[in-house]
Amino acid sequence: MTIRRHGWLQRRWGTPFGGFVREYGAQALARRLSARGFSISDQAVYNWVSGRTAPRLEIIEAIEEESKGRIGFKEIRQHAREVKG
Repeated sequence: MTIRRHGWLQRRWGTPFGGFVREYGAQALARRLSARGFSISDQAVYNWVSGRTAPRLEIIEAIEEESKGRIGFKEIRQHAREVKG
């Protein structure tokens, strides 16, 4: 299954936030955030990517640090709008 062939995959994984999670790895991100003291499961990360839920502000700040400033509140809100759109 390629991202180009499926529009819903493109919407989820083609945004800056989705691309970051795809490159970093959902499991790796969940483990890293858990190591920072957040109770985050792999499923929580997949729920963010699918648009079912969104991370809390303090988790967004941790994601911004993990992404070295590439992904922040703006990119995550944009992702949510595009996925639901």
